[in-house]
Order: sequence, then structure tokens, then C-alpha cells
Amino acid sequence: MIQTRHNSVLPKMHLVPIFGKALTLQLKLNYMFLKVPAILLLITLLFTKFTVAQDSITIKDAEEIRYKSESLIKREFRDLLNNIANADIELAETKLIISNAHSGTRNKIFYSPRVLLEDDINPNFHSSNTSRDIEVEKYLNDFDLLYKKSDAPSVSFNDVKASNIKKGKNLYVKVFFSSFFRNANKTNDTAYTINNRVAEIRVEKEKGKWAPYIARVGFFNPADTANDLGNDIVLLREAGNAGTRATTSTDSAAIALAQQNFEQAQKETARREAIEEDRKETQSFNDLVSKGDKALDINDFTGSLKFYKEAKDLRPYDPLPQSRINNANKVKERATITSGQLYEQYIHKATLAENKREYQAAIGFYNDAIVQKPDEAARYQNKKRELTEKFRITSELDEKYKAGLYKEAIKEYDAAIKKNKTNADLYLGRAKCYEKMNEFSKAMKDYTQSYELDNNNLEAIEKRAALYKKNGDNFKSLTDYKTYLTISKENTAIYEAMSELRMLINTNTDDAIKDLNDGLAVDPKATNLYLKKGLLLLRKNDLRGADNNFSSVIKLDSNHATAYYYRGKSQVLMNHAETAGVDFEAARQKGLDAENIKNIDAYAAAYFQRSVVKFNDPVKDSAIKLAGYAIAINPLNSNYRFSRGEYYFAASNYKEAINNYDQALLLDKTYTEAFYKRGLAWQNLGNHKTAIENYTGALQLSPQLYAAQKGMGDAYLALAAYDKAANCYENFFQLTGSSKTPVPPNLLAEVYNSMGTSYAAVQNNEKALAAFKNAVKKNPSMPEALFNRGLSFCKNGELADGIADMTKAVSFDNSHYQWHYYLGKAYQDKKDFQNAAVCFNNCIRLDTATALPDAVYYRGYNNYLMQNYTVALRDYEKIYPLYTNAAGNSVNYEMGNIYLNLSKYDSAYEFYNRAFVKDSGNGAAMYGMGSALLQKGKPDDALTWFEKSFQTKKVNYNDVKKDKLIAAIKDDKRFKALLKKYY
Repeated sequence: MIQTRHNSVLPKMHLVPIFGKALTLQLKLNYMFLKVPAILLLITLLFTKFTVAQDSITIKDAEEIRYKSESLIKREFRDLLNNIANADIELAETKLIISNAHSGTRNKIFYSPRVLLEDDINPNFHSSNTSRDIEVEKYLNDFDLLYKKSDAPSVSFNDVKASNIKKGKNLYVKVFFSSFFRNANKTNDTAYTINNRVAEIRVEKEKGKWAPYIARVGFFNPADTANDLGNDIVLLREAGNAGTRATTSTDSAAIALAQQNFEQAQKETARREAIEEDRKETQSFNDLVSKGDKALDINDFTGSLKFYKEAKDLRPYDPLPQSRINNANKVKERATITSGQLYEQYIHKATLAENKREYQAAIGFYNDAIVQKPDEAARYQNKKRELTEKFRITSELDEKYKAGLYKEAIKEYDAAIKKNKTNADLYLGRAKCYEKMNEFSKAMKDYTQSYELDNNNLEAIEKRAALYKKNGDNFKSLTDYKTYLTISKENTAIYEAMSELRMLINTNTDDAIKDLNDGLAVDPKATNLYLKKGLLLLRKNDLRGADNNFSSVIKLDSNHATAYYYRGKSQVLMNHAETAGVDFEAARQKGLDAENIKNIDAYAAAYFQRSVVKFNDPVKDSAIKLAGYAIAINPLNSNYRFSRGEYYFAASNYKEAINNYDQALLLDKTYTEAFYKRGLAWQNLGNHKTAIENYTGALQLSPQLYAAQKGMGDAYLALAAYDKAANCYENFFQLTGSSKTPVPPNLLAEVYNSMGTSYAAVQNNEKALAAFKNAVKKNPSMPEALFNRGLSFCKNGELADGIADMTKAVSFDNSHYQWHYYLGKAYQDKKDFQNAAVCFNNCIRLDTATALPDAVYYRGYNNYLMQNYTVALRDYEKIYPLYTNAAGNSVNYEMGNIYLNLSKYDSAYEFYNRAFVKDSGNGAAMYGMGSALLQKGKPDDALTWFEKSFQTKKVNYNDVKKDKLIAAIKDDKRFKALLKKYY
């Protein structure tokens, strides 16, 4: 920085020229060294791990708290909103759910009714600046009133990540997450976009277990996580096996590593246990819902309601159980089935089970039918005995088949068939064994024989159809499936198989879809048919239709990972990456298979690669947008977040860059480059202290990161902590000196220049000059280094070298008005007043804000020294108002000299007198007044002032003898007497 002089004390003069000769001036330059921002270089960064000191609560406690806090948001809070948004939920139930959420005794998730949430129900609210705080009950009621309801879950929370455990008045955790409302706002049918949110979770110990409660929810603010180590509670370290034995200095490092591994294992164990507990609960929940569905299928309303109620008790905010309860009650209200109707239903089921060779189930259904019509019992006694006999004959052989004893089973089937060649079940059983042994021709023959003996043998038809397909005889396979449907239309797997055959025969998608639609007409809850239909529509590029069918699957089974995946894929193909990301995250949470997870990662990678290409465009908006899509699809990739930060950084949007670096560090606390670049971003925003904290974090992870040492030095320099800045620069050169990778000379030059600036600021000119010399050596074309070296030369009195360097610097970069100013001061010191005046003129021309008003004075002053009095006077008149009241300057005296030389004697006397009034001991001013009075024809008055001047001894005798302006009085005896008296 340049230190400017505003009304500063000007250098004093002993005597000024009267007849056009300048006298020697004693001027002192006050040099400040200049620094311009360096070019930021991309460098390869090294990565290491670091640990955090621990005490107070255990590591396992901390991990349990973090997991429960994350679950509170991503499951219970999300489920609460989905429950409220469920079209099947009655208003009274919604009100009860809302009340329980903040004031209940068992199902409370908010700490109190006074909890505040920043409103995100208005689709236009995306930050704290535009939103408002509302209490939890109003928030939930507004959500119920203003958000469109639907059958399927529409609220998703993704990218859920808890901070470290913190301690204020209470323990608390910050949970960061992205929120997406899939449905629209009712007010104006406006669609929502993804919002970044943060919840503060208050944690309490209840009955020996940690219980989290939501204490606040707001929009994410990058400042919340820029340095989110504040208030961290330290964790209690538990010694592992390595910590229990005696140690020496030689193995302390190994023990430290073993302790670190032990503690990491504790964290993993705690999270694994929490995940397993959650898995078991999820399994229990799903089992209860499934049991309820099965009970409802047979109109067992009491049983279905019991199972649904138990599922709701297990997860009170999940909308699925209540939706099922409401549906069961509606079905129950519509059910007016008589005993006769039930009887017919059970007989139909018994016949179907018999055709499928499910003899035990068939017997059970016959018994159920008899319960409805006891007088029909005799009618089915023979049928039940026949089925029991069939079951007895085939049961043992079927068990051997299931056990894989195919050869043994075939021998026994052979023996049984010799005794009874009309039993279709025996041929069916033997065919299944042959098929397992890959003897397909024999299997086909037996399936056919079984069907010919019993044309209602559904299993034989289905098995033969599948074998035809396996052998590539797709037409015969399709014929068998059609035959199956003439007997029974209730097996949805048949429609699915037929649809697949259509695609194999002629890729006729429409016919294949028709088969699936036929199946759905039979069973509207057949999730697999919706899934297959969605896939076919996806193949036809009917993306909206595909999306709707995948949504139908999710409505029927909210845990169907594959449906979420394919709905996400359809959204990707519609270029709705953010919406796709919501579905992909749900798919992962529901247990998506590894192969499809790789596919999701590939979608994200494709968007990211496109963003990398777009980054080279002049406008970075497309790169930022595409990187956002990659993040939406794969929110756990720290590199995507870091790279989007880089895009924002390149666009000079440092706040958003910091936001992304924060998110990268949340995902990977060892991301050294994110610490470093976040430091640079804070520095560009002028927050040098925070920048230093980030550089420190980077160096803790990678002590060899010399770029962070440079950044820290630059930050300290900006804070005027010059000693610390110089120390950082010295560390930089220690690291680069041992670096195996060549360091760019321009970077070395920049740091040498900064180091020189730091030393110059603490008056260590020797080290400053050495640093500037090294800077110029590394980069001879670096203007800043040349100029600063020139200033150092001038400070050492080496004006010629200093002027040469500064002149060369100005030739490289002519835009710095300060450079012209200090070059002018150097020329002035060298008494090259002409060049000095030119430099000050250049300074004035460039200094449009008049930051250096002294330049006007010095331009006038140098013209004054060159006796260009008329030109000089214009500058003195401009600058005089700034100087008139300043103590210690000689501007009045100099203006007196100018007026005297311009023969304006009254003005000359006036300004000499002003100088005298300010300093009654100013002998030069007294001499000037005498000279002015003499020129006005008042020799007596002039002699009075000459005597006062001579008394001060501040006027040189030789100068008086040479002064031609007072020639008229030099022969005066009184004047000669004065000279003799005082000199």
C-alpha cells in the first residue's frame, strides 16, 4: 500500500532562490513498498489424515448422536411432511399429527411449540434474506394448507450430514440437508426447486439413551460451516490395546496410529450398530405392512387393521400405515359379502390352488368354504381325500427335488409312474428334475404328458412355456401362456412373461404394453407390471408415461429402490437432473443394487465432464449449472462440490465458492485443497483472519503445501502483521527449496517481492533489498519487484540505480500513479527537477480520485526550483487551501518567493508575513519581507527586517552577497554595519 500525505509536514528550506538559482534542499523520502495481487497458481496438493483431540463424551456416544440426528431429519421430519401431504389422510388426523410432533408425549420430534422454522413453503424463498421465521405449528399448518397433496410421497431430504457434536448451554448438532418438494404450491401452481437447509438438533439423555429434538430449521448459510469447529465438544479417548503397554520413543508413532485406528473402529462400530438397529426396525415395519396387506386381500379387516396399527406405532410419522388404515376402513365399509359369496370365493381359490398343484392350500380353502356352508361338507369329502392322497404321493419326492437329489427323485418317479401312468403330478415332478439336470428334451416330453393328462395343470403349462422360451421356441411359449390365461387370469407373472416374449418375437412394444395392461386390469396392485410397463415406455422414449408408472410402483411400495432408480433415470432423460437426484438418493437409501449405483455415478460423471468442458467458456454459468446437476445426482462426491467451488471462484463469486468448499469439507475433512482454496476465497473477500485459519487447516493436513504458506503470508501482510508475514514467506522458501517439483519462477518472484515488502515495512531495508533483488532475478519483467527494488536503492541513497529500476517498472506498467509519484521524489532528490515535474504531472493525470494531493504541490515545487514561477504559481494556488493551516510547511514562504520573482511585491510581503506569523523565528521570511519592502521603495522599513533576519543567523552571508534584488541597499552604510555586526 502507499501511504499518502494529507496536510503533512513539508520539508523545510533554509533559503530559497531569489535570482533564479536553486539552493540545496534537505529533503527526505518516506518510501512505502508496493504489492499487487499475485497470479493464483493451480498446484498439485498432497493429502494426509489428521485427528481431533478428544474428551468429555465418548466417541461411540458422539457417533450415536450424529446418526440419530441425521435419522431425525431424513426419516422422521421427512415422513411428517409426507404424512401431512398424503391425500388419504383426514384433516382431524393431520391436526393430531401436527400437535403430537411438537407437544406429544411419545412421538414428539420438535423440542417445543416455540421452535422456529424459516419458511420454505413459499417457492420464492431460498435464503434467510428473503424468508421469515414462523413457529412450528404455523409452519406445519401452512404446509397442510398451501402444498398440493398426492398419494405417493413427495417430500425428499437428501445429502443429510451432521456436524460434530457441540456444546452451548446444551449439547447440539447441526444437520445440513437439501430439501425438495416434488408437488407444486397450491397458491399459484408454482413448482419448487431444491433448497439447502440446516437444522439445529438439541440432544438430551433420556432413560440412558440419547434423544434428539429439532430446535430450529433454516436456510443454509455458508458462514455456518466455513469454520464449523467452534463449540465442538471434545471427545473422551478410550485407550485401545496399544495404549495399555509400556512404550518407548521408537514406537510412539506406531502406538499413536494404533490408537487412531482403534478410535476409528469405535466410530464405525457405533454407526454400524445404529444402522443395524434401524435395519431391524425397517424390516419389522415392512413385515407388518405386508401382513396387513395380505389380511386385507382376504377381507380380514380386523387382522389388517391390527397389523397396520402396529406399523404406525413403530413409525408414527410414516404416511404409509395411516394410508393403509384409511383404505382398509373404506374397503370394510364397502364390503357387504354374504356367506354364499365367501363360499364361492373360497371354492374358486381352492380350484386355482389345485390346478397349481398347491394341494395343502387347496384343502385349506375347501375347509374355509365349508365353514361358510356347512351343509356342503359331504360334497367335498372325496375331493379333500383325493387331494390328500395326491399330496402324500408327491410330497416326499418334491422334498427330494427341493434338496437337489434329482437322480434319486427321477428313479422314484419312474417307479411311481409304472404303477400309475395317469397321474399328471408324477410327470410334472419328473420333468422338473430333468430340467434341473439340463435334460430339456425329456423335461419337455414329461411337461407335455402332464398337461395331456390334466389340461388344467397350470404349473405344467407355466413350466413348459418357460422351457420353450429357454429353448428359443418363443411362439410355442406364447401359446402356452395364452392357454394358461384361459384357465386362470389371476397370475400376473404370466402377463409379464408374455410381454417379454412379445419383445423377443418382434419388439412390438405396444403389444407388450397391452399384455401388462391386461395384467394390471386383473391386479391393479401388481407393482412389477407397473415397473415393466415403465421400462417399456422408457424404451419408447415416452418419458412422462414411464415416470407415471414408476410413481405407481412407489405409491404401492415406498421402499422399491429400483422404481426410484428408473424414475430418476426418466428424469435425467427429461433433463431434470435435480429431480432425478432426489429419486436416486431415495433409491440408494432403499438399498439399490451396486450395478445401478454405478449407473447413477456414471450419470453424475457425464454431467461433471460436460461442466469441465464448459469451464473453458468465457461465461462460467453453464459449467456451474452442469456441476450442480452432477452434485444433485451424486451429492456425496466431494470433488464435484470442490470443482463447482472452483467455477464460482473463477467467476469471482467468492461467497458461493466458499459455500461449495464448505460442502466438500463436510464430505471429506481431509480435503487439503478445499481448505487452501477456501482460504484464498476468504482472502479475496477481505476476511484475512478467516483465510489464515483455513491456510492453517491446509498446512495441518499437508505441511509441505508451500502455496498455503504463501497465502498465509499474503493474509498477514494485508493485516499489517509484517513479522508474521515475513516468517511465512521464509517458510515458503524452505519448503520450495526441498521440493522435488520445480516451482515456477514467477511464483518465486512474487513471494520474494511480498517478503521484501514485509521487511521494508519494519525498516529492515537490508533484507528487503535482498528479497527484491531475488524477485527481479527470478522474473526480470516483474514491474512490482523492479519498482520496489528501486525504492530500496533510493532509501540507501543509490538514486541512479533506484531511478533506473523505477523507470523500467513504469515502462512495463504505466498505470500506477504512486509509482510516478515516488519516481518524481527520487528525481527531485537527484535534483533533476525537470524529470521530477514530469513524473508528478503523470501522477496527477492518473490519480483521478486525488489520493495524493501532494503531487500537485511537488509539481509546482519543482517548477519553482526551475524558476518557472508562473507555472509553479498555478499549482501553489490549487494546493494552498490544503496547506494553509498545516503546521511546519514552507508553502507561505515559497509563495512569497514566487510573487517576489514575479514582481508582485505586495503579495510577496503578504505571504512572507504569513510565514512569519506561523513561525516568529523564521529568518528567511523576515529577509523576504525586507526584500519586498525594499522593492516597494521603503529602505528604512526594509533595514528593520534585515536586522531581525540577520539576528536569527538563518540566512547565509554568501547568499546575501549574491542577492541582486537588494543591490540598491548594499552600499548603504547602515546595511553594511548590519552585516559586519552579525557576520
